[in-house]
Amino acid sequence: MKALAITDIGKLGIIDLDIPQIGEYEVLSKMDACAFCNSTDHKLIIGEFFPGIFPSIVGHEVVSTVVAVGDKVKNFKVGDKVFRQRLTDEMVPGGRSNWGGFSEYGVIEDRWAKEGVEQDPKKYPYDQQKILIDIPAPDATTMITLMECLDCMIEGGVKPGKSVAVVGSGPVGQAMSTFAKLLGADRVVSVGRRDAHKDRFMDVCKVDDYITDISGFEGKFDLVFEAVGSAEALETAVKLAKEDGVIRYYGIAFESKPYPANLTADERVSPIGATEGRVQKELVEYINSGQIKLTDWFDVVLPMSEYQKGYDLLMSGKAYKVVLIP
Repeated sequence: MKALAITDIGKLGIIDLDIPQIGEYEVLSKMDACAFCNSTDHKLIIGEFFPGIFPSIVGHEVVSTVVAVGDKVKNFKVGDKVFRQRLTDEMVPGGRSNWGGFSEYGVIEDRWAKEGVEQDPKKYPYDQQKILIDIPAPDATTMITLMECLDCMIEGGVKPGKSVAVVGSGPVGQAMSTFAKLLGADRVVSVGRRDAHKDRFMDVCKVDDYITDISGFEGKFDLVFEAVGSAEALETAVKLAKEDGVIRYYGIAFESKPYPANLTADERVSPIGATEGRVQKELVEYINSGQIKLTDWFDVVLPMSEYQKGYDLLMSGKAYKVVLIP
């Protein structure tokens, strides 16, 4: 099978791998679409996140179709559309897998069956799930980032009565801002570096304000979320929070430029992770109600053979989100 790999620092290429052999609790799936993650995939490619050996298969914003199931699988069947197929390091001889979604085939584990628990995403929120809505594959890839951000906003305490600032103008910052509004925060202000993003934040995310200068906004917010992965962004987040406010960082810092210890030592500051598997139903409700339009969240679809064009479009700022299809 074909897979998109990092072949060296800053270099991508298509390599050949064997189709994975599945175990009794596993499912073999065939990729329908996989999107570049503007943050983690890029940092992996340039060696600034989990640096290591090559080739390295990237991609986690992936949707696929089940083509075979193991003997003890209970919760998936052939034909199901699923999130988050993966490869293991052992499936990449001489290399490794960083999720491995950009591969023609991948593996889904039926952890509910393996662990002998009920299929309840709230109690057992595994991210490898069936897709609960019938939509085109490129649209479905966007649900992964959206679920991550929705879960972060819920976990971060966003609700009516709270003022929220989100630092970051990329897809994560935009999604966090959108869900802060949908969850009923009293005021949502998004912070970016370029005025060019303002129209999208106002029209799509429907925030109360988008700013590039925080003068006059310091110390005004109950909840502040850092969605970039930089010391500068976290420093801005700290300035925006009230004295008794809460600052959560979700961005992934560059390996060579970690978050400064003096900022992470602030008692108001803590990391926030996403448990996306527990909020798919809530996201589907937003989609069905028209409050989230998935086509707002990607703009380029290319065959996987044009991976370099897609990556270059992202890096040049000429694309918002790039999805590759077989």
